[in-house]
Amino acid sequence: MSLFNNSLSGSLPPILGNLKSLSALGLHINQLSGVIPSSIGNLSSLRALYLYNNGLYSFVPEEIRYLTSLSELELCTNHLSGVIPHSIGTFIISVNNISESIPPEIGDSPKLQVLDLSSNNIVGEIPVQLGKLFSLNKLILNLNQLSGGMPFELGSLTELQYLDLSTNKLKSSIPKSIGNLLRLRYLDLSNNQFGHKIPVELEKLIHVSELDLSYNFLGEEIPFQICNMKSLEKLNLCHNNLLVSFQDALKECTACHTLTYPIMSYWDQFLIAQHSKMLKWKNTRLCGNVQGLPSRKAFTTCKQASRKKWVVIMFSSLVMVVLLICLIGFRVLSNKRRTENRKKFVRTCLN
Repeated sequence: MSLFNNSLSGSLPPILGNLKSLSALGLHINQLSGVIPSSIGNLSSLRALYLYNNGLYSFVPEEIRYLTSLSELELCTNHLSGVIPHSIGTFIISVNNISESIPPEIGDSPKLQVLDLSSNNIVGEIPVQLGKLFSLNKLILNLNQLSGGMPFELGSLTELQYLDLSTNKLKSSIPKSIGNLLRLRYLDLSNNQFGHKIPVELEKLIHVSELDLSYNFLGEEIPFQICNMKSLEKLNLCHNNLLVSFQDALKECTACHTLTYPIMSYWDQFLIAQHSKMLKWKNTRLCGNVQGLPSRKAFTTCKQASRKKWVVIMFSSLVMVVLLICLIGFRVLSNKRRTENRKKFVRTCLN
């Protein structure tokens, strides 16, 4: 049953639980409010449940665990809270108010292929049991309050293609086991507190096209092995404590043609000038605590500089518009006075 995007309002009726033969229920992109009724656990044949983009609130009912045939559950962009269910194939509950920790039992979901818990208030550590989700191809946990380290066991997720752990409070070092994620195409670990050095094992991720390690406390030199990542198109190492002896790396980086960095330093311009005959790099940029250059304060986002520029541009444009309006108003008023003076002069002459 599909009733999505129909401007439906009101709450979900408990009578929905009587539709035991229902295999799919799509009520997404509406204006539904209230709670998800516990009777939804009676839909034993349900395989897909889409309730995203509504105004649902309160707890995710525990009865959802009784839906043993459920393979897709999408509840994102509501106001839900409570316990994170498991034992499904696709679970998306991003942009809600989940404030619990990720239950270790989620590792007992061998069917799980997509797990998106982003933009919540999830706390605690990433459970090592996630390493048992061997079918997982997308893991999205960004914009939460996760702490602790990145589990070594995540390196067992050999089917993983998309990994986003950005904007949390993760620390310690990036585990070397990340080099086991050979199918990975997207990796974002930015805006955390990772320290130590960038693992050279990243060179094994030859299918990764976007790599973001910005806004951490990564140190030592940038490993030249990054240049072995043949599919890499976007690389962001902004705002770390890296010692940039990148000249030798550039010499080896003949496979990278369109790397993009967020902010260019004078050091980069010098290096690019030195190697412009060898490489054709597009918009190559790098920033961080470069020796000989002013250091940048960590956790002041790259976007802030762009926003400041837009504020200046918008303010200048607004001032120009106001001045233009004032000028037009002055001319209109001036013309009006001239017209009145002419009329007075004509009247005087006639009298």
